[in-house]
Amino acid sequence: MRIADKYAQTDTEKAELNAVSLFANAETAFENHCANLIVKAYFKALEEGKFQASWNEVTITRHLKKHLKICILEEALQYFVAPEYPEDDDNIDDGIKNAAEEVYFDLIFSSFSNASQHYFGVEAKIVIENDYLKRKATVEISEYVSKKGMRKFLESVYKKRGCMLGYLIEGSADTVVLKINDKIKADIFYENTGLLEKGEPIDGFEQYYESVHLNYSRNPLRHFFLNIALKN
Repeated sequence: MRIADKYAQTDTEKAELNAVSLFANAETAFENHCANLIVKAYFKALEEGKFQASWNEVTITRHLKKHLKICILEEALQYFVAPEYPEDDDNIDDGIKNAAEEVYFDLIFSSFSNASQHYFGVEAKIVIENDYLKRKATVEISEYVSKKGMRKFLESVYKKRGCMLGYLIEGSADTVVLKINDKIKADIFYENTGLLEKGEPIDGFEQYYESVHLNYSRNPLRHFFLNIALKN
């Protein structure tokens, strides 16, 4: 092999690595922007004052989506946001897998301004500190850390990046997080890792947490606890 050919190959590899790095940086920037939008939309919804603690998870998500769309329009973003959105699955598209097995995010963000689309999904759960409105606190906390909640990301049920939204309809977010961490400690799946820790506030929103997990390539997993019962 000529020396020139060897260096040409190396330049190609560098270009490929640079492209991967640029995509990863753009994906992280998109994820951070989605986090900002969630906070901004939540504050707008609080200001409007229509949140009800009696609402179910789907209704809360739809109401949040309404304000997310307003935020996206205000910033003139080339973003798309939708509730109950399916993940891409080539096996379903090709008839190999039953469409009844399709996996849905509770909410999805996507950008369409680049050749490579970016996605950010949301898994939402109602959380409570104490039993409330026929809901059992232990059941809601257990679901948050289970295969119906966090583990959808950790077990790659969701292939795309995403975050957890905890809709707090009763109690204190800090106490709920302590109970979530107790569940994680008691669950052998987590192998004594993955406890939620307070993250840096996002645009004045302080009930933001992060967790770091073994064998999860997209650490940290983000957690936002939105106090639905809070009156502005």
